[in-house]
Amino acid sequence: MEVRLTADGGYELTQQRRGDTTDVMLDYVGYRLDDLRQAYAQRVHDAALPEAESLALAAALEAGLTGYTYLSDTPLD
Repeated sequence: MEVRLTADGGYELTQQRRGDTTDVMLDYVGYRLDDLRQAYAQRVHDAALPEAESLALAAALEAGLTGYTYLSDTPLD
């Protein structure tokens, strides 16, 4: 990656390279994603949360597992 200063005193990032996604990195170090997903789903189920909250937690897990490990263009909520 290269950082360039702009005329207005700011900066811009150029020549970015895509990193690996979190799921790929976890696989590299020996985690089984299906096991992680099942364990998480079981814990959410056991917590007896409202359905909307359970769905939001499941979506947050997937976003975390499939997001990039760094330099994501998408801000986290």
